[in-house]
Amino acid sequence: MATLHLFGSDHCGTIWGEIETERGERRMTVALTQNDDNSLAADGVGKSVHTPMMLVRPGACYELRGSVFTVDEGHQWPKEYRTCP
Repeated sequence: MATLHLFGSDHCGTIWGEIETERGERRMTVALTQNDDNSLAADGVGKSVHTPMMLVRPGACYELRGSVFTVDEGHQWPKEYRTCP
């Protein structure tokens, strides 16, 4: 239903998350959390939604969570990705 992507720029020292779907435009949410305390989120309608960028911290753990909602918003499909156990 959806795929989560974690992107980064070595040049800018930033990281951001994306959720995307190939099932047409849907309402989606995505949240990027750093070390369980610093979080950025986005909510939108489309084929993909991106979080704002955050600065990369050496040794930090990142968690990316997202959901895709059905057209009538009666059901959601949650997804999760972590860079550390």
